Amino acid sequence: MGRNTSSWCQNLRETLRESEDLQAYVSNSLRYADEQTRNKAVKRLARLITNVELGLTLLKEVAPQDPAISVAALLKGYQYCSVKERIGS
Repeated sequence: MGRNTSSWCQNLRETLRESEDLQAYVSNSLRYADEQTRNKAVKRLARLITNVELGLTLLKEVAPQDPAISVAALLKGYQYCSVKERIGS
């Protein structure tokens, strides 16, 4: 059996899915969609929000001076040239 890597955020995702604000946002954005489509969108957005939060928390802990775009490089392990390094500032 594989390792469960999403258990840390289950409660947060559930709270987000039940959030009236998130549900209203999806309803307004997908006003012509059926309920099943809206529910899938709420679930997807809750997952995306928690993934972004994880990435930003990682960045804050290991490289607080770097821009948010650096998260992808941290997660993938590739070298990343910061914007300042690319433009020579």
